[in-house]
Amino acid sequence: MSLSTNSVSAEQLKANFRNEVEWIVEYVKLVSRQARVSGAELLSLIEILRQHGLISDGNISNSQWQNLMLPSTVHTQEHLGPLAELISAVIPRLEMAKAAIAPKLDALARETLSKGSRLIVETANYLFMLNPDEDNPDFQELWATLVDNLGKQDDGSVLESDEESGLTIDQVVDQAIKLAQFYRVEHKFQKLLGVEDQISNLRLSMRLSQPDAEINIWRQGFISLMTVFEATVFDLVRAAFRTDFFSVLALFTGHPGVKNDRMSKLSLEYLAHRGSFDRLQDSVIEELLASKYLKELLFNLRKLDVLPEKLPLAGSSTTANSAEVPFIELIELVLRRNVHLHNRGIVDDDYLQYNVGKLALGDLATISDSYFSYAYLLCIICVDILAAWATTLATVPTTN
Repeated sequence: MSLSTNSVSAEQLKANFRNEVEWIVEYVKLVSRQARVSGAELLSLIEILRQHGLISDGNISNSQWQNLMLPSTVHTQEHLGPLAELISAVIPRLEMAKAAIAPKLDALARETLSKGSRLIVETANYLFMLNPDEDNPDFQELWATLVDNLGKQDDGSVLESDEESGLTIDQVVDQAIKLAQFYRVEHKFQKLLGVEDQISNLRLSMRLSQPDAEINIWRQGFISLMTVFEATVFDLVRAAFRTDFFSVLALFTGHPGVKNDRMSKLSLEYLAHRGSFDRLQDSVIEELLASKYLKELLFNLRKLDVLPEKLPLAGSSTTANSAEVPFIELIELVLRRNVHLHNRGIVDDDYLQYNVGKLALGDLATISDSYFSYAYLLCIICVDILAAWATTLATVPTTN
């Protein structure tokens, strides 16, 4: 039972629905922006991969380079397909590069980090900053100069040793060179980790845009939209019952085309055990709705003329300038939601019963940005109609 909506009016339910779906739309827009892959991002990543010897020019075709040479371009799934294969091939090479560096990094860490002093660290930082990206710098060329410079004092005397570490100046320079080597290896390792993060983000962005992916942006937005829509439809029917219980009950139980098998089985004993009219009313409402899925409830509302045969889309350009669409397109939204929840988006026999999209068995029922927008509009219109119906019941005089 939806206890939290017992005292909520139909207009408030409609406002809540609008608010919820607007947040879903904003979420979809945000993820869509973040999932865009620009030429500039790809060029930057490819350059880093080159620097680390993970790819060469021969890995990328001329046509791919032509696309990449437009840094402002936001690449489509079609453009990214071949690059996705390239990125997948880079991943094991990246793991090998990290594995090759890790032992050297560990060895240098054990050898240097426990023997640092302020003078050693300052000298190592100086050497590191000379060229942070050079793999194998020849620090030995600087050895004599460093020893000479570190030994000189402002008063002209010569410093023989580092008081903090107890090492001679020669040993300080030796230790600083080893520490600088550690800094450089760690710097390279951190850059590889950064590349790993970039590749991970790129693969996620491409996955978000892939039509058949489980995390496709529009698919997830559509499922969220339909989840909120389903809850709102049931809550609006509850609101209608609570506005004029007997009129709505008569509507649902008096139509030959609306099945209510559970209602016919309510016994006098069941009624007696409710304890109060309010509890009885709530129980009857939930008994009536408990056996219904969204598709059946919408069909019931159509048979009862609560929902029209054609839904008005006045002012909308989503349906080739048509001012209305058949009610069955609302059912198609539910069926498409169902195949995405239960069959990974693949069209099944249930969907084909009302095949508005003209799809074949086994096709992917794609959720595009335009389809999501259309579903959003259709759900808004349906909720508006149901809210108006439930609200109108309060103004209709009861006849004896």
